[in-house]
Amino acid sequence: MFVTGGTALGGGNLRTAFVATGGSGDVLTGIIGALQAQGIEPYDATCLGVYLHGMAGDLAAEVSGETAMIAGDIILNISHAIRSLEEDS
Repeated sequence: MFVTGGTALGGGNLRTAFVATGGSGDVLTGIIGALQAQGIEPYDATCLGVYLHGMAGDLAAEVSGETAMIAGDIILNISHAIRSLEEDS
């Protein structure tokens, strides 16, 4: 998945095919909106949101399986994705 701010290009390197399920776009929009509400600039919030969404999808797929995963599984794993990112920084 790629994000552009007009001149800059960002992308995620996660297995985002797992997040191709009904409602997952709504989850992504919510993540990006929440990041912007915290004062993060739109482009940065979008890049971070895409990354967290993909990571949460990967974590959800490990538990639910790739074919049985639903958008709610992504939501349940967002906090784990954020915690993992914080631990890595």
